[in-house]
Amino acid sequence: MHRIILHRNAVKFYRKADNALKERVADAIDVIARNPHLDGHIKKLKGDLKHMHRFRMGDLRILYEIDDAQEIVWIKTIEWRGSAYK
Repeated sequence: MHRIILHRNAVKFYRKADNALKERVADAIDVIARNPHLDGHIKKLKGDLKHMHRFRMGDLRILYEIDDAQEIVWIKTIEWRGSAYK
């Protein structure tokens, strides 16, 4: 299982979310921690973000980087689809 580190932008979104959304995000982070590479909702990004992966949860996106050598996942942002990639 990978260790999760949240960037301040991800923490900011999480704090503002209502309880139902917080629970969904926490479940998604648990899935990412167990296997950050393979899941039906995970995709490796392309272009300028080619070093990152995204977890899709409806209209919500969790963007993260993986360091397999140290077994760390850095969650860079949790945002709605329209603003996640900016």
